[in-house]
Formats: sequence, structure tokens, C-alpha cells
Amino acid sequence: MINSIPLSWYRSRKLFIDLRSIPLPLSKFDWVYTGGVPFGSGFEEIYEELSSRFGDRFLVRGCSPEIAAFLKGEGSGAVATGSEAVITLQGWKPGASLRELCRRGLRHGWITEADSSSDNLKRLDALRSRTPYGSKPFLKYLFRTGLDDDMRCFVHSGGDGRWLGAVTVSKTAHASAHVETMLRSRATPAGVMEALFEHAIRTLGRDGYGELSLGEVPFVLPEEGAKSLKERLLFGSGHLLRFAYDYKSLFRFKDKFGPAWRPVYMCGGRDVSFRALADLFIKTGYCSLSGAELVSGFKRLALSPFKTLHNHLGR
Repeated sequence: MINSIPLSWYRSRKLFIDLRSIPLPLSKFDWVYTGGVPFGSGFEEIYEELSSRFGDRFLVRGCSPEIAAFLKGEGSGAVATGSEAVITLQGWKPGASLRELCRRGLRHGWITEADSSSDNLKRLDALRSRTPYGSKPFLKYLFRTGLDDDMRCFVHSGGDGRWLGAVTVSKTAHASAHVETMLRSRATPAGVMEALFEHAIRTLGRDGYGELSLGEVPFVLPEEGAKSLKERLLFGSGHLLRFAYDYKSLFRFKDKFGPAWRPVYMCGGRDVSFRALADLFIKTGYCSLSGAELVSGFKRLALSPFKTLHNHLGR
């Protein structure tokens, strides 16, 4: 039995597989972006449910190599989209530079675990609005953005009680978890997020978890590299549009914790077409975010001569 589930899917005590999907207009597929899965169900059972509901016209992202290999054996397609950072919690120790960053971060308040109350959900939404991307289009359907009862939430509060950073975690197996959202305020000092992650890692380890996924970093090549034309185009587009989504900084941050890096795949009930990839680019909001960043960049470029002149006249 395949015990792994796609990223941003979660294990629950429900008695049935609860799939959430959206239609993709260009490819005429359904993107199954998350799902609640009973603890006793393997991916083989998930595949039966997918096939029953969508036939061969479904897409699932965040698939492990094991899931991708299974689906390929069923005649499905798979395209590498990035890499997943995975930490083995038992015996994990931060390096010297990470310990120093955590020490600096802890000067700026305290870290606690927040429950899934409506008040804390409001505080999480308020923090999201204060992030560097708070005034820009949000990425959608890539991770769980709420604060459900089955999730855990770790927060770093500043001296005034306002949240400086937050991390939410989903349960993916009895002893495995996955980071869903990581939010930091624009005013968050250096070391705060490192301290927050270090606290979450140690807490989950003490609670008996054996593995924590820090999530996917898109457009980062797996060790074997991009092979197909679609993969080369996908990773190339990520490189060209890195001004909108700074995946390299995300990789550097997660790599501080010494994870193992595993390839992540987008899989379909049949071949993953170029139209399907275009659908995802639009539905996730990455297209809108890229456009907003491009317009913002042009505005800064257009205003720069006037700022130079103003500074010159003000001397």
C-alpha cells in the first residue's frame, strides 16, 4: 500500500475520501487540489475514487516519486514541478549559523501554539495582509490557507502582541506532517521565522512525529534534472518570472534546516498537456501576480527619472 498522499492533502478521521476540485477551462480537466483522506486509506484507494469521479480527466499536484510511478503504471502522465524539503525529526539538530539566527529571533517576542478559534483565524488573515505580498494577488489552491480543527498553528508574537510570523501544519500520516502556510510581516526582524520553524520542528519531534515536510519549492530542479520538453519549459518560465515569485530565496530559507530534497510531480489521469499547465498558471493566480509585479516594475522604472531629478534639485 502507498501511504504517501499529495502535498496539501491531509489525513482525517472521516470515513470517506473528501476530494476538492476546480474545473480547468482550457484543458477540460478537473484539478483536485486537496483532499481529506482516512488514516487507513492508501493512494490506491484514492486513485479508485479519482477514476470513479473524474475518469482520466484529473490533475493532482504535489505527487511523490512513489505516487508518480504508480500513476505512470496506470497510463497516467507526470511532469516534475519542483522539489520538496523533508526533515527527519528524531535526532535533528540545527547548525551553528541557524542557532545564532534563532537566538536573534527570540529577542523579538515569544513563540506559542495557537488554536483554531475564529479569533485566531482573523489574526492569521490580518498577518497575511501585512506580508510583503499583502497588497498583491494571492496564490490560490496550492496550500491550505485556513486554520481548520485538524491543523496546528505556531506563531511568533512581538512585544506588542501582534503576530510577526505564523506557520500552519497539516497531518499527513500518524507520524508525518506538512507545512501549509508560512507568513511573515513586512516588519519581521531577521531570525524570527528561523526561530519559529525551529520551535515547530522541536515541538513536533517531542510529540512523536518522525517526519516534517517543509513543502515544495517550485522551479527548483530535482537532482536528475528536467527531462521532457514540458519540464524544461516549466522550469524556464519560473526562471524568467522569478521577479514575481522569488523561489530561490524560498529554497535558501528551507535549505537552512538541512532537509532531504525530493522531486515533486504534477500528475494527470492521462498526459499532462500544455493546456493543463496554462490552466494551472492562471488558476493559481501566478499569472495575475506576475502581471501585477510587471506593472509595478514599469511604474518604478517610469518614476525613477523624476526621483533622480527631485533628488538633484533638492541638493
